[in-house]
Amino acid sequence: MGDYAALQLDTRLRRLYPTRLPIMTRCPPGEVIVRVAYAGICHTDLAILQGDFQIDCDRLVLGHEISGIVSGVGKEVNWLRIGDKVAVNPNSKCERCAVCLHEEMGAPAEASVGVERDGGWAEFCLVPQSQLHLLPSDVPLKQGVLCESLSCVAHAWEHVTPLPHSARVAVLGTDLVGCLTASLLHVQGYRHVTLCEHSEAARQRAHSLGLGYEMIDHNELCNKTFDLAIDCTGDAMIQQEAAHALGFGGHLLIFRSNSVKDRLCLSPFNIFTNEIKVTGSLINPYAFGKALTWASVLGHRYLDFNKLGVVSYPLKEYQEALETAKSDDAAKVVFEFDVSDVPTP
Repeated sequence: MGDYAALQLDTRLRRLYPTRLPIMTRCPPGEVIVRVAYAGICHTDLAILQGDFQIDCDRLVLGHEISGIVSGVGKEVNWLRIGDKVAVNPNSKCERCAVCLHEEMGAPAEASVGVERDGGWAEFCLVPQSQLHLLPSDVPLKQGVLCESLSCVAHAWEHVTPLPHSARVAVLGTDLVGCLTASLLHVQGYRHVTLCEHSEAARQRAHSLGLGYEMIDHNELCNKTFDLAIDCTGDAMIQQEAAHALGFGGHLLIFRSNSVKDRLCLSPFNIFTNEIKVTGSLINPYAFGKALTWASVLGHRYLDFNKLGVVSYPLKEYQEALETAKSDDAAKVVFEFDVSDVPTP
């Protein structure tokens, strides 16, 4: 029957083990077998490894940022063919109930691939059809793995539009999400953008994007005034400084938080008198389709791995890959699998 390589987490010991799992020979009716091409290492994955998330199973294959090739389809799947290039939306809703059809946040979700069921840190992954998206013909698998992150950026963008091109924008942090946010602003013609980053290595990576944006350290925020600040750091102190740097009608968008214990110290008087808005942006509800469109628009000019600081490793080098993901040496780390022998339509 054969088997395939996987990286499995023992959820009790919080330890990863390389293993071999039996190849899936039968596909459940509404599901699809994906041969994984790329699978990202996310902050969520690192948090799970650290024990910050409760996992309700003994063993789990992590990895929810996935692109790959369809290698098997269930009998209820009639819109995908073997060989199709796909990307995974791990946060997909059921897309069947009335709540989903009206795009409401309370809609029931499928079990998240890589969090609640086995994910993409393996050569093969079983995925519900509702969590799969066909990649546009001009979006290669290498860029397809970025679509989950890009969908989160696309959802954040919904919170700040319409935004005049004269707006003074600060992007706080230049990890992958920060660089994708800056790229999205650039391709749409926004030029009054400042990138805020304290890590010299990260500053150099952001500079290689060639966007022409001003680059400052976070401690220089107090010398600037912005209409919009998009925080991609999750650092409460940086968020607080950014809020103080907003002008009248300013908007602080918080993309993530590093700890449930963090608190912001903001002046209600300043928020009131300057009509400041503070908004949170949680993952990517109903934004994955938009991300696929943005991936086509951004193309290789903006989604080049080298420019973005994305580093790839084979699965067998998982220990080095995880150490790199925890450091400032890369904006994003992905596992890369050899799928050169797989024919595509």
